[in-house]
This record gives sequence, structure tokens and C-alpha cells, in this order.
Amino acid sequence: MIGGLVILLSLVLLSGCGPKPVAVVNGEKISQERFDRYFAQLKAYAEQMGTSFEGDEGKKQLASLKQEALDGIIDETLVFQAAKKEGIKVTPEEIDQYLNERVKSSFESDQKFQDWLKSLNMTEQEFKQKIEYQQTGQKLFDKVTAKISVSDEAAREYYEKDKASWEKIKVSHILISAERDKVSKEDLEKAKKKAQSVITELDQGGDFAELAKKYSEDPGSASQGGLLDMEFTKNEQGLVPEFVEGSFKLTKVGEYSKEPVLSEFGYHIIKLDEKKGSFEDVKADVKNQLVQTDKNQAFTKYMDDLKKEAKITKNLPQE
Repeated sequence: MIGGLVILLSLVLLSGCGPKPVAVVNGEKISQERFDRYFAQLKAYAEQMGTSFEGDEGKKQLASLKQEALDGIIDETLVFQAAKKEGIKVTPEEIDQYLNERVKSSFESDQKFQDWLKSLNMTEQEFKQKIEYQQTGQKLFDKVTAKISVSDEAAREYYEKDKASWEKIKVSHILISAERDKVSKEDLEKAKKKAQSVITELDQGGDFAELAKKYSEDPGSASQGGLLDMEFTKNEQGLVPEFVEGSFKLTKVGEYSKEPVLSEFGYHIIKLDEKKGSFEDVKADVKNQLVQTDKNQAFTKYMDDLKKEAKITKNLPQE
């Protein structure tokens, strides 16, 4: 009889002992299963980006990635907990709208989208959860930083420290195509001579827009007389560096390159169409940058404070 009771008691105790959570955040358990899925997706993405986990160095990277995964889940949990306290919610309709308009629309078909999810070791439902986290985080960010602003005086002081970096210009160009790393030296020299001959025509009074229509091999701007309908600064990201440098060597509106500017695409002849540089011209951009910087710093501090105040227990085995 006693033996039977011992066995029964053991079974009852065992039934209450599930897998140990990898972490507990303010009483909320993070299961091993949730961690394993999160880690597998992070690993799949890292491998897509070219990270190898082979050999001794790979093992170190894998261990580091596991810690990164755990920290990521903890941050995610803290964001959801904070959002709940603030009364922030993301509706299923908002998630579906983001998924359809911002994600699925960039794929040729739903099958292509599903293939992409599969490559990330992720289901569509899990991806929706990622969207929910992103949207919740954005709403929390907006609420926490809503009152942050920058005065005109602070913006002007910041502007005065480095006026040149705020100068914005618009240009037109004529491209004589010659992919620098693919063509022969002879073809590159031919392209340069052709560009120089176009400059000669300009020196003789030729109209830049008409010459662009006649000679430019940039399909996106040739028909517009070489006009690039965008403003950019000296530190603009995503533009060809040589092109930006050549553009900012021009100082007066209407001035054009006296020597062809070589980039990976060939030789450019650039004309300065518009130049802005006064504080009033760029005040909105200066204030936007300062506000965004202040908001990012404020939210980082907010998250740091959440972590300091939270009761967090980590149980991830050390390797």
C-alpha cells in the first residue's frame, strides 16, 4: 500500500515538472520551444547573410548568437509588457495591412513569399508575430517620445557647427557609359574622349539639356535633359561617391564639369542646377535629425530602465 502511494505521489510530482524555461521576465516564462524557434530563425538569417558556424570560430559565433537570441526574446517580452501597461494594442487588421501592403506586395507571388519564409525557417503566423512586435514597439516608441522637440535656437547652433554638411544641391548629368571594372583600357579611353568632346560642345555654347538628350546613356535621365530630380547632401548615403564629390566641386548654379568625372558607370559631365545652404533652407531637416537623435536616445534609456527594474532570470545553459 505504501509503495503504491509513493509511486502515485511521484507521478503527480512529475506531471507538474515540465521543461525548465530558458528565462523568466517579471514572472512571465520564456519556454525552451519559443527560444528554439527564435534561435533557429536568427541562425537561418545569419547563414543567408554568409555567416558560417563551422569550426572553432563557428562554435563561438553560435554561442554568441544564442545569447543574442535570448536577449532578443527578453527585449520582445519587455516591450509587450510595457505596451500592455500603456494600453497599446496592435489589431489583427493592422498586422494584415502591413503584411499585404509592405511585405507581400514586394514578391511576385504568394508562393515566392512562402518560399522566402521557408528559407528563414518561419511560418506565416510567426512572421505576423514579428510584425506585431515591430508595430507594438513603434507605437510604444511614439508614445514614450511624443513630447520631445527641438527649438530653433538649438537647431541653429547645431547647423553652425558644420554648415557645409547641410548644403543641398540638385544636378543634371550626361553619362558616357563605360563600366570601369568591365571594359578594356581602350574602351575606357574612348569613353573619356567622347565625354571631353561633349564638354567642348558645351564650351562652344551648346545647350546642356539638348546635349544630354543626344549623348547621355543614362536611361533614367537622358530624355529629361539629364535632370536628376532629387536633392542631396555631401554625406548622402546610397549615391555613387565619385559622382557626389564631382557634384560638390561645382560652386555656382549653371556651372558644369570641365573634366569628365569617372565612376563605376562611366564618365559623367555634371551641371549644378540648384544650391541650398542657408539655415532657413535646411532648418526642417536639421530639426528632424536632432529630434530623431533625441528620441532614439530617450527610448534607449527607457528600455535600459525597463531592464534594470525588471526581475529577469536566465537559465540558458552555458557552452
